[in-house]
Amino acid sequence: MEGNIERGYAIYVSREPRTSVGICTGSGRGRIGVSTCIGTDNGPREQPVAIDVSEERKKLERLRGQLAERQVAYQSRVSQCRQTYPDT
Repeated sequence: MEGNIERGYAIYVSREPRTSVGICTGSGRGRIGVSTCIGTDNGPREQPVAIDVSEERKKLERLRGQLAERQVAYQSRVSQCRQTYPDT
């Protein structure tokens, strides 16, 4: 999320295979000619996606606040556990 805010846009990663059709020259075997080429790209592709930077900043601050609250609650539970079950 912070990277998106710094860049000003998000990156969508598509993992769907994409087939392409084109015209190729030669056959790769030393022959000359024109043929149809069909290929498949199975690799991930990245595509920029527009975001509302101010909304993303608000969301990040909200998440940071939730994280701080949960860390306090976690520490409280750990402390209670240690009181109930002290190390022997």
